[in-house]
This record gives sequence, C-alpha cells and structure tokens, in this order.
Amino acid sequence: MKIVQAMLVYREGDLLDESIPADLEFCDKLLILLDNQDEYTEKKVLYYKEKFKDKVIVEYSGRSKMEGSLGELNRMFKKTQGALRDRLLDMVREEDDRGKIDVLTMFDADEVPMKNINDKISYLLRSQYSALMYSHCIDVVGDYRHFTLRNIHSHCRIFKYNRALTALPKRERLILRPLIKKELFKYGCFFVHLPYFNLKNIYERSNYKRTLRSGKYVWETKDDIRTLSDKEITRIFHKEPLCLLANYINTNK
Repeated sequence: MKIVQAMLVYREGDLLDESIPADLEFCDKLLILLDNQDEYTEKKVLYYKEKFKDKVIVEYSGRSKMEGSLGELNRMFKKTQGALRDRLLDMVREEDDRGKIDVLTMFDADEVPMKNINDKISYLLRSQYSALMYSHCIDVVGDYRHFTLRNIHSHCRIFKYNRALTALPKRERLILRPLIKKELFKYGCFFVHLPYFNLKNIYERSNYKRTLRSGKYVWETKDDIRTLSDKEITRIFHKEPLCLLANYINTNK
C-alpha cells in the first residue's frame, strides 16, 4: 500500500519540525508545494528534503513574493488556496505515475496527525466511503500535554486516491471535487493543530488579542495527547480544565 501526504507550506517555520517528522512516520512520500515562503521556512523544507531524499519531494508555486501583516498574507493566501491545492494535486498525479497511490492525506503544515492514523486509514479502506472527515481539532499549547478544543466544521484529511480529484472550483473544508456528500464519512475523531505550540511567538500572531479574550480553557494530561484514543480524549474534556488559555499563555510565554 502506498500512502502519500501532500501539503502547502508557507511561513510555518519551526512548526515544520513537528509536522514533517510526524508525516514521515506514516507516509511513503511527502509532497510539499512552497508558496510565498520566507527564507527560514524554505531552509527548513530543504533540510528535510536533503535528509529524506527518497521520501520528500519539493516544488515551488512560482508566484511572486507578497509581504504584509500575517493577517493580510493569510487573506491573500485564502484567495488563491484552491488554485494552489490543485497545483499540489498535479504533483500527486505525477507521483501516481511513478507508482500507484492508494491513499492521499492532506494535513496542513501546522497540523499533526494522531499516532493511530494508520487505524483511521485502514478503516477508510475497508469502508464504502471515499474520504474521511475529521470532526474535532485540538490546539496544543506549548507542548503535547496541554491543549484546548477548537470548534470546527468537519474537514476532509484522508482520501482513497482517485486521479480525478481536483480543488477547482474551490470548496471549503477540503471537500475535493468530484466527491459528493454520501462519499464522505464524518468520523468523530481528533487531529492536532499547532497555533499555540510556540508560546514565545504567540504575540506575533495577528489575532493574539482575540485569542487572549476568547474565554477558552486549557486541559492537561500526563500523556502525549497524540498517543491517546478518541474516547480517552473525549473523557478528558469532560473533566475540569486546568485554567483559562489566556492565563496559561501569560504564565508560560
């Protein structure tokens, strides 16, 4: 079985030291499309390309560099996201030409799958569905033992590979065309998101004031959250939280 993880990389910097090794644990090939990257992020990506020559493939979008605040850059990125994802899917088709792909995953560069991702992949392959949608997003805070829960609409992250998959015209939540509703399985499972992982950089985020006013809580576990089952994580969220997110960030920044 051949598993390919494909992702856009932008200006994630040190977060790639979390996401790329995690991806390489489960995939056979990691395809990266760099777009509007800064020098530091590019060096990170090229380091992993050199270290894992047989597994990491890197291409550039070729778009002119854009500058601005993080918020402005994010808004510009959203406008071109569909076209960039379709370019990434072209890379996937080229990899399929080199050897048939069975499973495509598309976790973002600031996301980390759980350690049990192979169980999720096996479930999808046994099912009648074409894609698995994650229902719950965990924002880890400083490390993998402290976290908060982010409310999201279900997002596709794992696909039975089909060369016809396209990101244009763009749909939200990575629901690739030509998939239809009955082909999508909304799995009540978690993935890890890294917006608060590097607390030293929290005040560089354009929305940090909103984050501190959010009223979100932080929970704590003695184990790495990535190693826990979905049921174990759900039980944690039924317990009393450790403190407010704002308090935890201000204490540990």
